[in-house]
Amino acid sequence: MKIDYSHFWLQKAGNLASAYEDDFFPYKYPFGIIPHNLKYDRYAIADGASTAYLSGLWAGILVEGFGSFEDEITKTNFFDLVQTLIINKKWNPIVLPDYIKKREDEGKPLSWYDEMALQNGAASTFLEISFSLEENKLRGNFSSLAIGDSCLFQVRTGELVTKFPLNSSADFDNSPLLISSDPKQNVNLQENIAYMENQNIVVGDQFFLMTDALASWFFQEHEHGGKPWEIVGEKVADQSSFSDWIEQLRENKLMRNDDVTLMILKIQGGG
Repeated sequence: MKIDYSHFWLQKAGNLASAYEDDFFPYKYPFGIIPHNLKYDRYAIADGASTAYLSGLWAGILVEGFGSFEDEITKTNFFDLVQTLIINKKWNPIVLPDYIKKREDEGKPLSWYDEMALQNGAASTFLEISFSLEENKLRGNFSSLAIGDSCLFQVRTGELVTKFPLNSSADFDNSPLLISSDPKQNVNLQENIAYMENQNIVVGDQFFLMTDALASWFFQEHEHGGKPWEIVGEKVADQSSFSDWIEQLRENKLMRNDDVTLMILKIQGGG
């Protein structure tokens, strides 16, 4: 088995593309080309919180750090990895100093407000899915871990067989769980990690990873008896058609105005 992969995104209406605060991995590759390591095919999405400072940058560091991580990610080691892999090795020694220097070079040094906001930390939801590999081929199972309201849906033979980590549109609210760049704010999150492992896959399965605005629409469409994965298949052929479709949903008040990210993974034979 192998994975056919595509990704799509759109910033909040009225914003420049540079204000997009979601992120995803892998992202620097043409459609269908997946970077491999020896153990996992891994995909990740994150939704930076607009209420925190530099959250889009933090979302990018999370998905890149975990997406490219070559060993197992579990509920037990996740926050140790946030500290050692993300905060200690990337965020504090590299990302923040580079950002501060860039501001100074542009003649826009941090204000007292910026400095206070930095102390409070950036924040983001996070969801990853890991497919086990053996000799660079899928072994037939996956695990997934999530904090917050970015969602994963698995469809098999025309039926929704997995929804994770939320169960319905009623589970969304204005205060999702968030991973912070300030370790003190992550202390009580360990028990709230959503995690599933050893879930099976078969040829023909489809996985849809999406941030909250689109996930809420997906749930509501399914709860009203629809098959939202079929709508996605009909509406989304490329980035342009995705953007047009999202703008339609927003105009028709079927989706709230927010950054949107969609990743589609299709399990195919061969490989």
